[in-house]
Amino acid sequence: MVTGDGTEPLLATAEIFDVRTGQTSIPDSPCVTPRSESPRDPASSVGITRNHAIRLSFFHHPSANQIPCDLIGSLIALDGTVLTAFQGSIFPGKGFAFDWGEGSQGFPVLASGERLQVHAEVHVEHPDEVGMTGEVFDLKTGATLFDFIPCSI
Repeated sequence: MVTGDGTEPLLATAEIFDVRTGQTSIPDSPCVTPRSESPRDPASSVGITRNHAIRLSFFHHPSANQIPCDLIGSLIALDGTVLTAFQGSIFPGKGFAFDWGEGSQGFPVLASGERLQVHAEVHVEHPDEVGMTGEVFDLKTGATLFDFIPCSI
């Protein structure tokens, strides 16, 4: 784990990709996908190509108070540009998924092999009541390339 000023850990990501096609290539072994010390630690950023999409999935666990939970999310480029944003309410016992990739509003035109690093950030009204995951998947095959935890603020 990399640390910044010694008080907070910084999380890094890594991937292996073909420079000609831009496709991620993660071998089955040894494990090269970065994992944090805690399964709840969020990812820093993920890289996608023109044939990839990001899916953020949310599920509001049934709770005693049975009230909906509001959330606001965004995908941010490394230069701080908000590429896309969404908001909504999730009712207990329900969920939804937000997909963003080639063909989506705000997705830039990428050349073959070009990569876009994206940071997923979500503000959840009651974070203990909502589970969330992120994944990068191949638009042609639908196969998940890797998963990650979005940052909850």
